[in-house]
Amino acid sequence: MTELVSCPRCGDTLDIPTDLLGTSVRCASCRTVFTPTPADSIPTASRAMRPVPPPREFAFEDPPPRKSNAWVWVLVLVLVGVFGGLVAVCTGLVRRVMNPAMVVQTSEEGRFRVAMPGTPTPTSRTADKTGVLSGLQSVRPENQETYLVMSAELPKDLRKLDPAKPEDAEKLQAELAKRFLPLPAAGSEVERETRSHGEYPAIDIMYHQGGGLMKQVTVARLLVAEGRVFLLAVDGMNLEPRVWYVRRFFTSFEPLAAE
Repeated sequence: MTELVSCPRCGDTLDIPTDLLGTSVRCASCRTVFTPTPADSIPTASRAMRPVPPPREFAFEDPPPRKSNAWVWVLVLVLVGVFGGLVAVCTGLVRRVMNPAMVVQTSEEGRFRVAMPGTPTPTSRTADKTGVLSGLQSVRPENQETYLVMSAELPKDLRKLDPAKPEDAEKLQAELAKRFLPLPAAGSEVERETRSHGEYPAIDIMYHQGGGLMKQVTVARLLVAEGRVFLLAVDGMNLEPRVWYVRRFFTSFEPLAAE
């Protein structure tokens, strides 16, 4: 059997076994330890009348509203778009500068054939002791490079020299360099190399103008073929003479015999 007793502290009703009367018990509500006696028992008639306490309710505070982070994502998307656009523009510019379209061109007089970038235009010059030089010129505005090919008849006073003889070839190249190479070049000569262009004797000369980070470079090749003098030159700021399209320009040159 069980007996109902009241907690002396909180008044809550405890239903305890009869054999625990006179021993220490703990209130389940307020955790108070007390010793109930038979005199503390609640009469049976009062049991039905004693209301059952309602269950306790716990109050929960609503969490604070979360701040919207939409502006952060908008900013991230804008930055990604701007950065992506800059990367695309820079990549396209670098690709355009480093990979020009080299198109094979033939001079109007049919004197030569060469691969040049851009759209070349006819050009001509008159020089002392050399007569009229004519050919093609092409300008790349992306990196301020100028490509030039010109030709002229071999001067009469040099026709007696035979390019096939080493001693004559050396004299011929020296004289032609003196007369023709200063035309497109400016600055100080930094390199000179005697070579052959296919079966034709040639000479390569490099000029520098300025110095440091900003340096104007001119690379020229002079050769004699088919009774004519041919002058090839590339001029540009910080020009790298060994880059593939500059080498392509020189190696693609082909003199043509007059019909």
